[in-house]
Amino acid sequence: MNNFIFGVDAVLFSMSTIIKSLIRYPLFWGFAVGFLVSTLVHGFLISGNPKHVPVILFNENSASFQKLHKQKKNGLYTNSYSDFLKIAERVKLVFSLAFLLFASIVLLALLKF
Repeated sequence: MNNFIFGVDAVLFSMSTIIKSLIRYPLFWGFAVGFLVSTLVHGFLISGNPKHVPVILFNENSASFQKLHKQKKNGLYTNSYSDFLKIAERVKLVFSLAFLLFASIVLLALLKF
């Protein structure tokens, strides 16, 4: 049982060493910041209004629609829900794919490093 614990300890130590050296690598930070900025710009361009992006990302579609669009006195909304749904799904897709791509690139860098 002691050998297993020593083995797990050695694996965790080598993983922490690799992660620390990757964090100290300046090109990694340039890539991470550039990737984040380009993802934000794409999300802002798709949504049409940068203030809508956090509401779209962190709320359900119906709740974000109610927060972002006003109702008329007769109960109808000024914008179409289906148009909003297309934009919201596109914004969520861009951010989720960007996160998956970023995580896979970092994982590949860790495996190859």
